[in-house]
Amino acid sequence: MKQNRKILKWTALAGAILLVVGAVVSGLAFAMTGFQFFKLTMSPEDEKARETITLPFEEGEITDVFFDIDFCGIQIEGEEQQGATLTLPASELVYELAEGTLRVTQKKDSASQRWEWYRLLNISSQPESKAVLSLPTDFPGQIRVKNNFGDLTLEGLSSLSRLSVDMDYGSMGLSDIHVKDGIELTSDFGGIQLQNCETTGSLTVKSRNGEVRATDTSFLNGDFSLSFGSLRIEDTGKNTACQSLATYVENGSTTLKEVTAAEKLECHSEFGEITLQNAASKNLLLRNENGAIRGTISGSQQDYQILVETEFGSSSLSPKLTGHYLLDARTEFGDIALSFSEE
Repeated sequence: MKQNRKILKWTALAGAILLVVGAVVSGLAFAMTGFQFFKLTMSPEDEKARETITLPFEEGEITDVFFDIDFCGIQIEGEEQQGATLTLPASELVYELAEGTLRVTQKKDSASQRWEWYRLLNISSQPESKAVLSLPTDFPGQIRVKNNFGDLTLEGLSSLSRLSVDMDYGSMGLSDIHVKDGIELTSDFGGIQLQNCETTGSLTVKSRNGEVRATDTSFLNGDFSLSFGSLRIEDTGKNTACQSLATYVENGSTTLKEVTAAEKLECHSEFGEITLQNAASKNLLLRNENGAIRGTISGSQQDYQILVETEFGSSSLSPKLTGHYLLDARTEFGDIALSFSEE
């Protein structure tokens, strides 16, 4: 028994020593990488892949932009400058400029072509290879983006003709942009945020998995479609407006704050609450299959013809057949709790 205790004691002591040695070695390795986790597993090829090149372009040399890449982040920004500059990961991406169209694509033999399962984890401590394109703020051309894995930021462009983005895995952040002919955004996995954006055409947003948020964003006709994720559209006082807005959310909440759609505002939800705060339109059509419809309508109840129907739930409003505008709210499983701002 005494011999067994002695063996146990020495085993515990050896384990403690190994634990301390392991911690010291790990700490030294971490320090040698500049306290950046991702460098612990980076190979010389990975280091080389992160080297960048910067390419200048003359004023007017680029008329349209097309990114068609697989594994790389993208940053497109407007700057007070005459020409354009493009910074690329040297061994990941290539570019060509033909008839005014700048096309950026993935190298066929790049390290990123060797796809691994862990890319799905999107480890935040690992910096993303990124292409950076700086354009004049008044760049008037079209921008198209197709990306499989990587985030997109786009900001500070006041004169785009058209913008279309199609992404598989990665978030989108758009801010301070004006687009003449329309914006079309599609995402499979990743959030979409629009801040202070404007188009005199249509805004179409389709998301399968991810939150969508549009703040101080103006458009002629809006169409938002989400499969899984919450939708929030709000005006913080800049008086943004649209002619028509249609939203459809399968699984997630819908929030409209200070939203005005002059001709028609149509909201659909399958699973999730619809919340309005001072929503306004000549025609308000609200449909929810499994969830409540709550909030306030801008104006007076006397202005609206009211149609309400709920199969399993209560309603704060009663049907009313007179009024210049129409409020049509219906639920299957959920309450209708709406009021008017001028009551």
